Amino acid sequence: MLSYEKIMVAVLFSGAFFASLSQSLLSNAVPVIMHDFVINASVVQLLTSSYTLTMGVVAIATPYLINKYDIRKLFLTCMSIFLVGCVMSYFAPNFIVLFVSRIIQALGAGVLFTLTQIVILYIYSKDKYAIILSYLGLIIGFAPSIGPTLAGFIIDFSGWRNIFLLLSVVSVIIILLGLHYVYNVEKETTETTMDISSVLAIGFSMLLIMIGITNITLNGISLLYSFVPIIIGIILFVFFIHRQYHMEVPLINLKLFNNRLFLVVNIIIYISCFAWMSGYILVPLFLQSTLGVSAVISGLVMLPATIINAVLNPVGGKFYDRFGGKFTSIIGCLLLTISCIPFIFFNDNVNLISIVLIYIVRIIGLILLFLPMFAYALKEVDEKEYT
Repeated sequence: MLSYEKIMVAVLFSGAFFASLSQSLLSNAVPVIMHDFVINASVVQLLTSSYTLTMGVVAIATPYLINKYDIRKLFLTCMSIFLVGCVMSYFAPNFIVLFVSRIIQALGAGVLFTLTQIVILYIYSKDKYAIILSYLGLIIGFAPSIGPTLAGFIIDFSGWRNIFLLLSVVSVIIILLGLHYVYNVEKETTETTMDISSVLAIGFSMLLIMIGITNITLNGISLLYSFVPIIIGIILFVFFIHRQYHMEVPLINLKLFNNRLFLVVNIIIYISCFAWMSGYILVPLFLQSTLGVSAVISGLVMLPATIINAVLNPVGGKFYDRFGGKFTSIIGCLLLTISCIPFIFFNDNVNLISIVLIYIVRIIGLILLFLPMFAYALKEVDEKEYT
């Protein structure tokens, strides 16, 4: 690769890194935000779950956006939207504005991760996918891992708002670099359409299910406030699937899931995402709210796993290249299961060293399951279907 192309990849990686970092930075700020805005944990966690939900909905529309618009314009637009959301978060006078600003951030961030993946797939040959995606995993996986540690220092010494000041400054720098170094890449595309009905169906489906589950934690089991939103959400989700299968040009090609390998490996990836997110949201909350440690100590407890993630993430791709996708997935799932069981029994007498060691095992399992499985899932996918 030419050095100019390497710089472009580095700029794309940077955008994806800070979008991913934003996802986890607030995990250590949960107790402080709860205090500042006088809300409970079930409400404040919406700042993270709504961010992830929005990213997921936007990601579904990403194939259309990548096929429709050139790489450069799409990257700069998404980074600009992300910047606007960060500035809003910094000045947010109440929880509602902070909540809305997080959704705006996610609107920009939702495209960046997929866009970076797609550019990599078109720049590199297939035999390089596992190792290159693992390096992307180093960037994306390192961000949520270091987020709680970095946030802990910022919160304890200057307040949670400066998290968004940092993100705003870095976003401006990335946009300036993008103006100079990001260019368009020749890509194989397939025909897609922006079907508004599909976007609304999946968006409201996820939103209603999230509201229903949140209401169960807030108000207990209630037919009107809990089960009705969940049932309507499930109906909309089924409608979305039915529509994609029967559209001549679907928003997203769900027929790829007819391939058994693609289906099974994606299920493994989804389980990995559940485990990944639950870890970086619940562990800092447990450390601060139950064990009573500071945000800095909470971040330091997760720091060894962050370092392991940084060192071993590229090894995940090499492990996949050497032993294949099936063996890699088995070892990854085994390590993840082993690391989950002790958390069932943790109470306020648990030793911090135990959490550190078990969380390291958890991270190693996720290293093997996350981006190496992306490469495994793509084995039987035509290049035109990458987006």
